[in-house]
Amino acid sequence: MNLRLLRLILWRVLASLLGVARMSACEPAAAQVTCVPDTVGLGLSWANSSRATFLGKALGQTFLAPDTVITRITVWRWRNDIDAVGTRLFVTEVDTSRTPPRPNTGAILLNGPIVFVRDSDPPGDFLEMSFALDPPLALPRPGIYAFFLQREGCDGGETVIAANALNPYPHGSYWITGRITALSCALRAVDGGEDNLDLLFEIEFCSTRVTPVRARTWGELKLRYR
Repeated sequence: MNLRLLRLILWRVLASLLGVARMSACEPAAAQVTCVPDTVGLGLSWANSSRATFLGKALGQTFLAPDTVITRITVWRWRNDIDAVGTRLFVTEVDTSRTPPRPNTGAILLNGPIVFVRDSDPPGDFLEMSFALDPPLALPRPGIYAFFLQREGCDGGETVIAANALNPYPHGSYWITGRITALSCALRAVDGGEDNLDLLFEIEFCSTRVTPVRARTWGELKLRYR
């Protein structure tokens, strides 16, 4: 192969590479979907009251979901509420045609998990109960929903949940279901509530945001791989 032909081949290869690089640089930026944690609710600093389960009743709270993917729900038991029974979490739909919006316990979106926390560490503190949802709960849409806490097996004893009696949360309120026995353990319909009281809770959402990824130029690639 003579020198002139070799130079021609090399120039064609280089021109082809430059053309591909220019096309890549002109393509729209790619996108990556990332999960950005977003927490709503009332932290433990709001504690000034409490409510307790009894005779199989479940304690509930309506809340506003700004997003649709829930990864964790956290509540707190009152100080020294030592217990040997787990607590089951429910999430339900809400009838927004009523005032205030009323939980619909017949439309259960999540049944479980059950969390068992016997005592705080160190003893004498509030007891954190953190319900990690794996897989996360995908709500049908942003809006108002309710969560409920019930003793495992509809035990008739008391689980004392921290609350605030000054109506600090504007998007929901406290509810309680009807009585039930361990022989027919289920989530009953609500039979009462308090507009001026809120359970303390934190709900962690996975806020999905699109992050653009800029295409690299031919010059940047040359500097990176030279």
